[in-house]
Amino acid sequence: MTLAREINNKLDEMLLVQSQIKEINELAPDAQLNNKETGELVTKEIVLNKGKQQLTEIKKELNKITNNGERGRDLFTNPYYVNDRMLDRAITNEIKANKIINNN
Repeated sequence: MTLAREINNKLDEMLLVQSQIKEINELAPDAQLNNKETGELVTKEIVLNKGKQQLTEIKKELNKITNNGERGRDLFTNPYYVNDRMLDRAITNEIKANKIINNN
C-alpha cells in the first residue's frame, strides 16, 4: 500500500469516528446505548470516551506512518497526486503542452 493510500485510509477512519461522535453528542444526556460487542447498556459518556480513545489511536497511527509528519510532506498538494489516472494523464499532457507553447 502506498503512503498516500495509508494516510487516506487513516483520515477516512478519523472522519468516520468524528461523525459518530457528533451523532452521539446530539443524543439526550441520559441516553442509554447498547455496547455492540457485549450487548450491555452503556451511557453516552462511556461511548464518547471510547470515541475519543479511537481518535487518539488513529492520530498515533498517522504519526507513526508519517514519522510525526516528516514523511509525506506536500504529498497531497503535489499536482500529480490525483486519485483518477485519466485526470492525472490529462494534467501531464496539459503541462507538456504548456511547455511546448512556452518554448516556441
